[in-house]
Amino acid sequence: MTSRRELYAGICLILGLICGYGGQFIAAIRWPVLYTPRYNLIGDFSVRTCGAWVEDYSQRNLCSPGSVWFSIGLFLAGVAAAGAATFLVLHMRRAVILYALGASLILWAFLGADAHPRAHLWVGALTALLLWLSVLLLRPTVAWTWMWCVFSLIGMILALRHATAGPLGEPGLYQRMAIDCLSLGFLMHATWLIKRGRQSGVAQQTRRQQQGEERKEKDRAIVEAARKLEDQ
Repeated sequence: MTSRRELYAGICLILGLICGYGGQFIAAIRWPVLYTPRYNLIGDFSVRTCGAWVEDYSQRNLCSPGSVWFSIGLFLAGVAAAGAATFLVLHMRRAVILYALGASLILWAFLGADAHPRAHLWVGALTALLLWLSVLLLRPTVAWTWMWCVFSLIGMILALRHATAGPLGEPGLYQRMAIDCLSLGFLMHATWLIKRGRQSGVAQQTRRQQQGEERKEKDRAIVEAARKLEDQ
């Protein structure tokens, strides 16, 4: 049963990644001019009204006709994370962090950057932190997981410095570095869960077959012994 739970949890994590990035992809296609990952933030997809967006470091014209698809993708990704947590409920640490991540993604889906700028910022930061912790805690013994977490942390630090508006003034690039590295770590862990679940399932099936063969051998031995007694 545990192997099947891990298999389903890995599938949920992969479906969550597909939904999250699928919503972003559709929103990027529907962007009126050209969405530039170097300068545009992920949260720009959530803007429901078109207009000038003034910040301390720059002024941008934002318009996201695909904001609904972006929100749907986030919502489904949150549901998938919660589903994975449910299948991993026997592993309390994993389950708690995935439940928290799922709730944060679902909440962020309803907070547009233009309608709720402060809440959008803080919940987005919380979501990034929970994503980082989830990748770190899911499978910390693997070197690749540590590498993705380190690269992501560097991206987060550079993104926080984007207000300098100098050579480091490319917040979208650093935000992508932070989030996409974690997504790769998530994908690796999901693949590992699926592989482990399938291997455990095959091993359990093999053990059941062996046990069945052993029972048949015992039954044959009993029958043979009974026949010998009858012959005597």
